[in-house]
Amino acid sequence: MNARITWKLFLDVSSATKARKIAQRFAETIGLDVRTGEPEPYVKGRARYKVLARAEMNENSPGDALFKILQVCMRLAGAWIVAGPNDGDGTWEVAGSANPGTLRIQGIDSAEFDAEFSYETLSEPTETIVAFA
Repeated sequence: MNARITWKLFLDVSSATKARKIAQRFAETIGLDVRTGEPEPYVKGRARYKVLARAEMNENSPGDALFKILQVCMRLAGAWIVAGPNDGDGTWEVAGSANPGTLRIQGIDSAEFDAEFSYETLSEPTETIVAFA
């Protein structure tokens, strides 16, 4: 079972350098091989950045994939609002957003994820992540 998780992290930091450090801490915290994108400012006039990240997994079943996704989420935040899983022709989708105040990494203001898993090869993601070194 192929699984892909795409993360949107919204960071409350004053520079792209600090945003990169938090993104690296995020990657270490969730315990997956993560491709993290270059931080982008997302609120004009405020020190806020958005970072996209993506991880892929291979699990035995939809239940195993969902369980692993939820375990990964709990490493990042203590409570989540999760929707799904939705079944669409053999591909399941789950999405979630961390409850405010439960994030475990200082500097992450909010976090969202969108995950899909399938026995087939997953289609190419719609959002491109340009990774930083």
